[in-house]
Amino acid sequence: MDDNIIRILISTDNHLGYMEKDPTRCNDSLASFEEALYTAKKSKADFTLLAGDLFHENKPSRRTLHGCIDLLRKYCYGSDPVYIEMLNEQSEVFKNRSGSVNYEDPFQSISLPVFAIHGNHDDPSREGGNETLSAMDLLSVSNMLNYFGKAEQVDNIDIVPILLRKGDTLVALYGLGAIRDERLNRMWNQRKLRFVRPPVDQNRDDFFNIFVLHQNRDYGRGAKNCVHESMIPEWMDLVVWGNEHECKTSLAESLVGTFRIYQPGSSVATSLVDGESSLSNPKHMGLIEIKSRKFRLNPIPYTQIRTFIYGDVNLSDLQYKLDKNDPKIEEKIKEILSKKVKSMIVTARQHSSEIVPYYVDMQIDGNTNNNNTNTNDNNTVVNTIHTGSSSYI
Repeated sequence: MDDNIIRILISTDNHLGYMEKDPTRCNDSLASFEEALYTAKKSKADFTLLAGDLFHENKPSRRTLHGCIDLLRKYCYGSDPVYIEMLNEQSEVFKNRSGSVNYEDPFQSISLPVFAIHGNHDDPSREGGNETLSAMDLLSVSNMLNYFGKAEQVDNIDIVPILLRKGDTLVALYGLGAIRDERLNRMWNQRKLRFVRPPVDQNRDDFFNIFVLHQNRDYGRGAKNCVHESMIPEWMDLVVWGNEHECKTSLAESLVGTFRIYQPGSSVATSLVDGESSLSNPKHMGLIEIKSRKFRLNPIPYTQIRTFIYGDVNLSDLQYKLDKNDPKIEEKIKEILSKKVKSMIVTARQHSSEIVPYYVDMQIDGNTNNNNTNTNDNNTVVNTIHTGSSSYI
């Protein structure tokens, strides 16, 4: 491995606990989250970055919290060394009791650090009262992950970066947890939200700047109900955009043309929309590799996600089969829809059987595709992922 490359496994909107009472789908969110941690470990990522909504509920059940902690212990604890060094004052970024990153704790052995912000589902302010705490705070105080991007004030926010170094590569990681869009928009316009840059004498221009946020994107939602790309500082290099569940496997150039945007999408389908369809928008995690000021994205498809097919039927296109005056028209419509659903089920099963895990030894609890998975071409798939990536930007 190159000692100057920082490798970051990015996953977001894991929604742990979604449909946990459903006897069939109860383990789906945990299975995909486990695959992300497993892939980070196998890919020798320096750390995992979660861009919000780790949990589906602000108060996850004991079952969900237990499952999350169990996975973090399984994949993040170990004796392997961590090669990234934090350069700035850690207590400015981490608000846990120790005020430091978990992998520097002398009483714990962390081999895969996890850095995470909160989303709107696990927002600590939902609880109300003087103490704004959520399940993310519980994981932070127990040193399971490094929780950052939590605003201590409601009307004035200074976003202090996590300054990381590995060899000759420097990364400034900025994080902002979910805030109600209208309030955030107002603060941004009133200049009450500030990005704190490294001092000039600390090689400011040598840092690769990443901004992680969990807000609505400007998809026609209105001027005050989203974050506009023009609001983000031009000196950013990469923006990791959580909250939007539709997966984008390639980097998008910003409207201002100075930084690129990566939208990983959710790791589990929570809405019956085409944006979460396994065919239209198959879900991926992303492996970002940074060397000096250059970087590249390797999209890695999830294999432990239940296949979801989305389709529609326009009855106006079936006028030759339907007569609105037919007394049995409802039965005929039901028959047409039934055939459509059966056809979609066949497509879903075929798609599920074509999904191939990357690693022969992957054994994930709650596996959704093992019964129909062909593993004869594992090595080919691994080579496609790790050697067929794009060049550095």
